[in-house]
Amino acid sequence: MLVFSVVGGHNAALRKEAAGMPRERAERNIAWTRGAEVPALDPGDWRVDHLCRLMRYADYNNRNAEFGWTIAEVAVADLDEPGEGTERVLRPVSFATLGQTGCT
Repeated sequence: MLVFSVVGGHNAALRKEAAGMPRERAERNIAWTRGAEVPALDPGDWRVDHLCRLMRYADYNNRNAEFGWTIAEVAVADLDEPGEGTERVLRPVSFATLGQTGCT
């Protein structure tokens, strides 16, 4: 079972953890933690995006890599406060996923 991290208030905790890091690196790490961990693979190196595409951390922004990925900003409803609008969340997305729908 794959579990993705998107919970209300999670952004603040991740931003605090990334304090002092260069912004691009901090955003990359925040987005990476929102990919689903894959059993038997190191979550620091490997995760899958929302369409179950495998990504390798070292292949960030490498369109030519088999497991390349980038960051997407998505709107997520605040589950803690229904009706309070949406929160912008950074998520990892495989280049193989861009333009695709459904889990293959």
